Amino acid sequence: MMEDIYDIEAVVTYLQRKKRGGTVPVSSGFQPAFCFDDERWIAELSYPEGNLVYPGDRVRVRIRFIDEYDVGSRLYIGMTFELREGEVAVAEGTVREMVE
Repeated sequence: MMEDIYDIEAVVTYLQRKKRGGTVPVSSGFQPAFCFDDERWIAELSYPEGNLVYPGDRVRVRIRFIDEYDVGSRLYIGMTFELREGEVAVAEGTVREMVE
């Protein structure tokens, strides 16, 4: 089956432990589940200049989706989402731009 790949730019806030987030920093290559409206897609994140991102940080991120479903038709600017590791929400974000 052929894979479709979609990229977006988003602003993401990593949750601190008291808000169910993690305590370990993440960097480019982090692959959480992108979740909204009971949908889950696997995503790979890249951060500006490969910086480490810590709980509590708010950063701009590029998100690449690799999935067998038509993800692109479901995404829109201003949409909100969660990033999850397993069932734990580690970040919340808003789509800012669709990248071609």
